[in-house]
Amino acid sequence: LQDRYAAVWRHVAERFRSNPAVLGYDLLNEPWPGSNWQQCATPTGCPVFDALMSEFVTRMITAIRSVDADTIVWYEPQVLFNNGSDTNLADFGDANLGMSWHDYCLTANEGGGGYSADCEASDTLVFANAEKRATNTGDALLLTEFGATDDPAALEGVLRLADRNMMSWQEWHYCGCDDPTTTGQGDKQAIVLDPSKPPSGENLKAVTLNAVTRPYPQAVAGTPEHWAFDPSSKKFSLDYTTARAADPAKTFGPGAETEIAVPARQYPDGYAADVRGGLSDWRRRTGDRCGATEHRAAGLRMRRARAGTCVRGGRRRERPRCARCDGALWPGRAALAGLRELRPIRRFRGAWSEIPRAGRKIAGLGARAAKSAE
Repeated sequence: LQDRYAAVWRHVAERFRSNPAVLGYDLLNEPWPGSNWQQCATPTGCPVFDALMSEFVTRMITAIRSVDADTIVWYEPQVLFNNGSDTNLADFGDANLGMSWHDYCLTANEGGGGYSADCEASDTLVFANAEKRATNTGDALLLTEFGATDDPAALEGVLRLADRNMMSWQEWHYCGCDDPTTTGQGDKQAIVLDPSKPPSGENLKAVTLNAVTRPYPQAVAGTPEHWAFDPSSKKFSLDYTTARAADPAKTFGPGAETEIAVPARQYPDGYAADVRGGLSDWRRRTGDRCGATEHRAAGLRMRRARAGTCVRGGRRRERPRCARCDGALWPGRAALAGLRELRPIRRFRGAWSEIPRAGRKIAGLGARAAKSAE
């Protein structure tokens, strides 16, 4: 049976290996430990089952790599990882692997119990286990499920932890779609109630969409140290150094660019930016003509583009030197997450050789970060 399953993945990889829109191959959703699942219901996890699961993952990786050497392969830990059980999967020794993992607090989410201190403690443990996995193996991380609720407090609790850990994420889920795998009511978990109709009006659960739509760094020219978003004040902050993550002794110079997505749903009347140590551009992706006006604030030159234009070129002051340039980018640890009502993800420039294996985090809904570095 596993040989047949591996043959399927080989066929899929051969078909999609050159597709730039493919973020990766997720081998198996929420592996279930079977009748002896109780062995996994402990904080230390289940080494016996994970040894069997490691053999399965290795078999799938081997089949995929026979036709596709580059696309990220996403494996998942056993399902109780979602609730705080650790993983004991082997280090598979492939430079283009990632762990796709989920986080669900048993008393929140589908239960509608809000976000308690117990939930925060449980979710913090799940995030810590994921971070430990990346530290030990160098594999990428992507939180591919959380939510399953329309409770803003439960959603915000996990999103706050994701920002704190600079973690990429995908929320569950887009529509109810009569999904037989979920434990809660589909409409409660959905953002769009009926995908055959336009996502607007009564067909759109705005309370959920408002909760999961937030600003985030799309690409960081350096090493991010912290970012956070406060939904009440609408304040987003990002701190990073220009040091290259692969070699902190080297830095990104004036030919580097950092991008932050600023969703109109959070800022319908516009926003103000406070940039320290760099230049700042506002731009829209709907045209190629330049029509920028300039002003100065806090000793920095700020460039604001008129609606429907994009900013390109222009003189730069000798100091400070940062942002709005054309150098390589470091997409690792960029939280390319949220809904695609945000601006399109642009193709990153740079090379994977510049991205550290350890702790690399990629991606979001439909984002192409994993395969678009060129």
